[in-house]
Amino acid sequence: MVEKKLEIIGFDVGNGFLKISSLEKDQIIESVYAEYDGGINVMGEQDQDEGINVYIPTKFGSEKYVLGQTAVDRYAVGGAINTIDMNGRLDRRTFQILLQLGLAHILPKANDVKLLIVTGVPEEESLAESQKLYDALLTGVNVIEVNGESRVRYVQTIKALHQPSGLLFDLYLDGEGYVRDGEIVKGQTLIIDIGEGTTDVSVFHGLRKTNGFSLKLGTSEVSRRILAEISSKAKASVTLADVQQAVRNHSTYLSIGREQFEIDRQGEIATQNVIDRILSQIQSRIPNRDEYNRVVVGGGGAGFFENFIKSWQNDAIISSDQTAIARGFRKYGVAMARREELT
Repeated sequence: MVEKKLEIIGFDVGNGFLKISSLEKDQIIESVYAEYDGGINVMGEQDQDEGINVYIPTKFGSEKYVLGQTAVDRYAVGGAINTIDMNGRLDRRTFQILLQLGLAHILPKANDVKLLIVTGVPEEESLAESQKLYDALLTGVNVIEVNGESRVRYVQTIKALHQPSGLLFDLYLDGEGYVRDGEIVKGQTLIIDIGEGTTDVSVFHGLRKTNGFSLKLGTSEVSRRILAEISSKAKASVTLADVQQAVRNHSTYLSIGREQFEIDRQGEIATQNVIDRILSQIQSRIPNRDEYNRVVVGGGGAGFFENFIKSWQNDAIISSDQTAIARGFRKYGVAMARREELT
């Protein structure tokens, strides 16, 4: 019998986006899925698009799903399902299904591998409890049907870390998991991960974490404030997903049916108010940033709020690459596999 090859994966499943880092490539997928409607469009004609991936996570039943951008177009039944504001995510079926869909998306053509996955949880969640839940959910054999073919994902090991640590490891480690510069790990590092639903803050002394906390504020709060303003005027139903899509695209207007709403000025005000709240709450917990050798800011909000962050901390290291945390997790996994002699 041929021994399965070990693949090391960094898996950052956020409220807004699922980020995956493998040896082959880094990927970003919206943390959204929907039940599949069988390919029938609104005119009743059979859709001929062969590129649509239809997933059946077998441990959760026989329902068919589509993932990511596909889930927000005409293939959805009953609207898209996302994980925005979903605290205690590992206990929720919605999030558990998303994990299975992400597993199927990883290494799409490979069934002859075993996986070492390094993934993350918010600072507010217990690593020990999260580790138990991840082990129960993913360790061992996972089978997800994709377009009628089984994708078998054997998870040998899964390691849970707090999310901001991925930014640290991406900054400190090279692709082989070694510290790339002894000078860079000296002193203290303040790490801020601004996500869709939460902002997580960690303090590291070298490679050892000394403090951490979560704020229930993220970039989705900008969309939520715009939504509240539009909903008071719109005749048709407006969803958070509608507004988020417009904000991500930097749109000036949002069209709902025959109605059109100008959102750029509202977006400017909401953006300023939200980042002010985030930074002021961090400031109240971390009053003296001069104690830190470096301040690192990442997550989806790093690029979104970049100018505001620079005004707050002009020498901050801003990682606007959304795959940075997943890539850092993978680098940690490479070091972990070597240290524990995993093959």
